[in-house]
Amino acid sequence: MEQEFMRKMVNLRLAAKQPLIITSGFRCEKHNKAVGGASHSPHLEGLAADIKVYGANALRLVGAAEFCGFSGIGISQRGDWSSRFIHIDIAKETENRPRPWIWSY
Repeated sequence: MEQEFMRKMVNLRLAAKQPLIITSGFRCEKHNKAVGGASHSPHLEGLAADIKVYGANALRLVGAAEFCGFSGIGISQRGDWSSRFIHIDIAKETENRPRPWIWSY
């Protein structure tokens, strides 16, 4: 994982005042493909994490991620609570990836 990303993760944990249960961090290309990740996923560069969280804690985490300067925030809060998560990243803006950006799955 990139040092800048890890510093932001520490700040996120402190700002959110809750544990961060990471379900996905850095991914090699083979694993990224196996889990259906995007071909240019920031996970491939060590710039992203998926955090298992739901309900009010998810809302608090999104606010804290914005405050800490994460440029990408993906919200997955549908279905069974055990599969819900928030994706965060510090990917740079590209032609096909506007930043900052918040989206839902």
